[in-house]
Amino acid sequence: MIKTKKRKIIIVVISVVVIVSFLLSISFIGAGGLEYIRHSNQSGVAYLTVFVNGTLQPANEYSIVSDLPSLNSQNGYKINSDYGEIRGIIKLKDKTEIEYGFFNTNNWHNIQIRLDIEYNGEKLTIRQVVTYFTIGVVLDVLVTEASGIKGNKISVYRNGI
Repeated sequence: MIKTKKRKIIIVVISVVVIVSFLLSISFIGAGGLEYIRHSNQSGVAYLTVFVNGTLQPANEYSIVSDLPSLNSQNGYKINSDYGEIRGIIKLKDKTEIEYGFFNTNNWHNIQIRLDIEYNGEKLTIRQVVTYFTIGVVLDVLVTEASGIKGNKISVYRNGI
């Protein structure tokens, strides 16, 4: 009889623990807990794309020089943005060098860096658009523009947000 009573108590305790754990898990998931875990463990990522006169340039049409780890892909570069600052130099085939980037205070966001280069003879205009987004929501857009002469170094680096 004592064994039966202990067995019933153990079954009740285990059942309560399982039910409470289940309810807490459902509450955690419902409150966005999985997204919090995903973001708190995720490295920040910046995607860099370059457009010349409105046409997307494959990554093999230019090179980047940066201290940040980056991965070349067909349509641009994927850059680790965990370091507080994204900065580098793009070298075009016509010897033009473009300093791009910005000081990144929110390194857990995903970032899209788009450089639009417009040639008008020897002159060129560069527009850097930095878009911060997370969970599919755009949080901020930063735009920097500069102009210069083909073959020179031009900066659209933004010092701070």
